[in-house]
Amino acid sequence: MPRYRPALVTALLLGHLLTLGGALAEGVDTVLSDAEFFAALDLTPAALAPTAAAVQAGDMPAARQALADYYRQRTGVPYEFDPHQVDRAVAGGDVAVKGVAPQLAGEGFFAARTPEGDLQWVGNPHPGRYPTRMYWWDALGKAYWATGDEAYARQWIWQLRSFVRQCPAPAPGQPPGSAYWNTMDTGIRLRGSWPAAFHYFLHSPTFTPDDLVLFLKSTMEQARFIQREHRGSTNWVTFAMVGLYSAGAVFPECREAESWRRHAAGVAVDEMQRLYLPDGFGNELSPGYHSFFTNFWTLQEIARRVGRESDVSADLYALSEAPVAVMMKLMTPDRNVPRFNDSGGVDVPGFLRDKLVHYPHRADLAWIASDGASGEPPAFTSHLFDHAGYAIMRSGWERTATYAAFDVGPPGNSHVHQDKLNLVMWAYGREVLFDIGAAAYDESAWRRYSVDTHAHNTILVDGRPQRRRWQRPNPAQMPYKPLDDLRWTTTPGWDAATGIYEEAYGAVGMPEYYPYRQREAFRADWARPATHERRVLFLKPDIVVVGDLLTPTDEASHRYQARWHLLSTRTAPAGSAGGVQTADPDQPNLIVMPLLTAGLEVRTASAQTEPELLGWNALGNDRNTPATTVTHTLTAAGPARLLTLLLPLRPGQADPVTAVEAGAEAGAVTVHLAGGRRLSIAFQPGRLGGLTARETRPDGTPGRMVDP
Repeated sequence: MPRYRPALVTALLLGHLLTLGGALAEGVDTVLSDAEFFAALDLTPAALAPTAAAVQAGDMPAARQALADYYRQRTGVPYEFDPHQVDRAVAGGDVAVKGVAPQLAGEGFFAARTPEGDLQWVGNPHPGRYPTRMYWWDALGKAYWATGDEAYARQWIWQLRSFVRQCPAPAPGQPPGSAYWNTMDTGIRLRGSWPAAFHYFLHSPTFTPDDLVLFLKSTMEQARFIQREHRGSTNWVTFAMVGLYSAGAVFPECREAESWRRHAAGVAVDEMQRLYLPDGFGNELSPGYHSFFTNFWTLQEIARRVGRESDVSADLYALSEAPVAVMMKLMTPDRNVPRFNDSGGVDVPGFLRDKLVHYPHRADLAWIASDGASGEPPAFTSHLFDHAGYAIMRSGWERTATYAAFDVGPPGNSHVHQDKLNLVMWAYGREVLFDIGAAAYDESAWRRYSVDTHAHNTILVDGRPQRRRWQRPNPAQMPYKPLDDLRWTTTPGWDAATGIYEEAYGAVGMPEYYPYRQREAFRADWARPATHERRVLFLKPDIVVVGDLLTPTDEASHRYQARWHLLSTRTAPAGSAGGVQTADPDQPNLIVMPLLTAGLEVRTASAQTEPELLGWNALGNDRNTPATTVTHTLTAAGPARLLTLLLPLRPGQADPVTAVEAGAEAGAVTVHLAGGRRLSIAFQPGRLGGLTARETRPDGTPGRMVDP
């Protein structure tokens, strides 16, 4: 990215603005008229008497001037920073300028222009950069404070007018007309970029009374839109409500401000009961999105700042305790979360740290937040979320622990991936079996790959990915009740979990990147050729065995392919025939070894693009990096079994598998390990059965017995 000096940025700005001709002076207004706007303000306070008098006289220019004077003198509504005390070091001097410069130089959103030379708000070619949220307005304001250069104010006002002109507020009952009118992004604007820009530019001589009123009119329209149109129970509503509350808190002069605040605060408490399952997990079942209930905490913080703390029920923090604790229960050894569905990373200790004041009785949260410096470690290791369907298996809470997370649950309420029975692992301080998680929200082949079965550690049938049909609310979750299609046992020495996939497999590829947008033409190709039952056994501290039972629904032969995704491009043979291990020097590694090899085809792929994507950590937006996919493919008629050993290795550790011996029964094996240790494994009979295991010590005496 180019680096710009402040003087150069100013020159770019001035030159850019000069090319716009009269665009800055061009008249523009919102759907809301002056008469409607001023009627929607409470002009009874003495400080607003000049505005009221001008409105009464029908002198709108004078009314706008008086209202601008009021806001520039107003001190009774605190904001995050004081607009009357300009801080030239607000963003480290020219750091803010450098943050804005690439956009103004044509590298980002501003590269898009209409044929008339205006900003291209609608149909912008960079949807992944979220122009709908206008994050860069905060950077423009900081750059203005850091430099005092009015060019930034002119740029911002030009953008304000351009937005209002091209993206008018939709009338009640009418479709939005553009992506800018959705309740989540509107809430994000009203919470962040819009009030921040208003306060940064409040005293700019370029920010005229006409522009100030234009800004307030649009703010009012956006708040009304949120209150009228918000729907559903996902993270969207959390962003919408904090934006609605912010509008009512920052601009209490609006007659509807109290209604906005009351509505948002009421929804916050209601949604904490509807958004979160009895096990504490957010109903989107995406760990990163789960954390967005903290938007409601932000709502409370805004209320406290403006002296309206009583707006929000004291129940908010009590209702949040279980969702807060979810992050601890999910936490991976590297203090993050498994990236199931569209989850990104979460710094769990950092997330917990500022929550502790509300939960002084939670010594376990304090221990995680302080990295063991205070509090007490959790009294458990492994945990089942019996509504969300995530089985968390860990050997301990140390950063070098072995950890496996198994998805045996429903698809979730949004941000869904087609990935049931997916498994991820960490060992000795490294993620060794991965899930891509959140990738760029575009409609590229990379995105389609990342959300589909192909990119997850589960099984395709006849080359077909899973196709779970779902809707809001998810019928698999409502009314909320514990799942009945899984089995779970945890003990100090081992954990065992079983889940089953009995839904459809369907066409490869999707018309859009989200599964809920699939068209009926794709659904017509869905079928149920087989059911997939996965059994996971974790022998603590270091052995994971995965048993897959595929039961066809007909007499035909079917092709089953298990995929294992490794965060490495270095691999080597391991153990018996077909074993593969990552081979990164001085790092923990993982052996992926099939234990039933008759008729099995094993293949590895890295950075493959044809005939399909394979061997990628496909994050999108030029962040795709090569990885390795190991595939185990078996073609069979009748019930079929796959049995896989996942064995983590410490840095420098040699492969300990010396032999794999077939047992007397179908699907039974004995794994021989270095030093004389043996492990005999077999499938239990019956639906939702488990794996049995019998350990023999080097001296021939019995070790652990597992019969879940």
